[in-house]
Amino acid sequence: MSCRICKRNNCTESFHSFEAQEEHDEKYGEYENQIDELKDEIKRLKAENKILYGYITNEYINEVDEKLASL
Repeated sequence: MSCRICKRNNCTESFHSFEAQEEHDEKYGEYENQIDELKDEIKRLKAENKILYGYITNEYINEVDEKLASL
């Protein structure tokens, strides 16, 4: 899992100063839960794609998934 502050795989939140952690929490903290919920929803939709075929395409789901991954 990557660091939630700098997104590097070889880093963890604790490597950053307390100031950097607080700054990140103030700036992004309220959105992280919403992003996680959206990612979970995308996983669920991918699993149910056979049922939802024709309503939501894999291309659309992958497009949204890529946008969330870049956040």
